[in-house]
Formats: sequence, C-alpha cells, structure tokens
Amino acid sequence: GSEMCIRDRVTLTEDCCDLEECVEKALDILQPELDQKRLTLQADLSGLRDKAVCCDSLRFNQILFNLLSNAAKFNRPGGTIWVTLKQTSCAIREYAAYELRVKDNGIGMSPEFLAHIFEPFERERSSTISQTQGTGLGMSITKNLVDLMGGSIQVSSELDRGTEFILQFTFKLQAQARQPLSLIHISEPTRP
Repeated sequence: GSEMCIRDRVTLTEDCCDLEECVEKALDILQPELDQKRLTLQADLSGLRDKAVCCDSLRFNQILFNLLSNAAKFNRPGGTIWVTLKQTSCAIREYAAYELRVKDNGIGMSPEFLAHIFEPFERERSSTISQTQGTGLGMSITKNLVDLMGGSIQVSSELDRGTEFILQFTFKLQAQARQPLSLIHISEPTRP
C-alpha cells in the first residue's frame, strides 16, 4: 500500500515504483519533442542494481520530466541529451542512493544566469538574456521538489557548450524485491 511520510509539513505520498520504468515513461512523453527537433537521446541505466524503490513517484517523474524537457527546449536541432541513472554507495540498510544526470549540448548558460537558476522566474524578467535562457519557473519548482524528497541538485553549464544537472537521492528499497519470487504472493492480508 502507499505510506505517507510527513516532511516539512508537506505530505509525500510514498508508493512503490520501478525507477527504470519512470525514466522510460518520461522519455516516451518527450519523444514527439525530440523527433521534432531531431534530438538524440541516450539513456544509460546500466548502473542501476535496485530498480524497485519506495518514493513519491509522481514527484520523481515531474523532476525527471522538467529536466528532460528543459534539456530539449534549450538544445539545438540535431543536439544530444544524455540521461544517466546509477546507484551510488549507501550506508543505510534497506535504502539505496542514486545519482541522476541529465546533460545536453545545447546553448548553455552564462555564469550570471546560472547563479540564479533555482530562483523563481520573476527575478530574471528584467534582464535581456532571459529571452533566450529563461528556464521559467521550471527549475525553481524542480529544486523545491528535489528538496522535498530529501535530495540534492547541482548544475554546471558553459555558454554554447551545454548544461548538466546532477541530482542525488536516497530511496527506501522495496522489501519484496529482496525476497525469492515464490514468497511474493504471501503478502499481509488486505485491510477492508
């Protein structure tokens, strides 16, 4: 079932999800935009050992989608987007740590713009660069979502070279994933 855990007075709904499916779902939604701009997407999930986790999958999907659509929007036709999701070492039992990277070889951002990327869009409106670089509200919302999920987000970018977002998350592993298959159907009785 889904558990609720309260963090900073905002309720996260924890459900069980497959991280690989989350990535594939986001890529499916984005496909028309990729086709339209002739963008190549390379996803590397080979470093993913434990795919079954408990997390707020709706929020995770939104983060993923925001980053991907951002990478598509600020890329040039014929550009490339790289998505890497891999496991990193985690000291907490029953939990796993993940690193998500979304990289593009698009227009990039100036250091001045980068310094404010996670702030709400209002601050950038007055500047002239926001026309080409305006990431809009997307990144400020994305950072809030990442914070809510107890993760971290960093960004590095070079003007005309591209941008890379690096996110770290720690998710609780699904207990069933560790049990032999034959035991899975013996779950606790469902409450009415």
